[in-house]
Amino acid sequence: MQVTSRHNGDNLGGKMVRLVTHGEDRYDRTIADTHLPVDDPLVNLPDLFLNRELVRRGLAWHYKEYSDDKRLADDEKNARLKKLGLWGGSHKVIAPWDWRKLSKVERDEFRAGKGVRNQ
Repeated sequence: MQVTSRHNGDNLGGKMVRLVTHGEDRYDRTIADTHLPVDDPLVNLPDLFLNRELVRRGLAWHYKEYSDDKRLADDEKNARLKKLGLWGGSHKVIAPWDWRKLSKVERDEFRAGKGVRNQ
């Protein structure tokens, strides 16, 4: 997602992140939680959970097929209610996994505003 990539790049500033892996998806891609360590020895704070921060700001989807994290589900629900990020604006949204299931005709109809499925 372009917005997410730009958001991450601005905030990470070349810092190292810590990945907590949870296996692989059906395409052999790593499923992981991404954490940004707090880099201040005077502050005793937990790592910033980037997955959650992106979902909380409406910049990423909570992919429930691979995650049963209630915090992410709640964060997505709140972002939707507050119309943050991809949930804002007048455009319709469709989950990437649902988009990939659509035929070319269905995609064209979606783009034209017909046959829109609310998420």
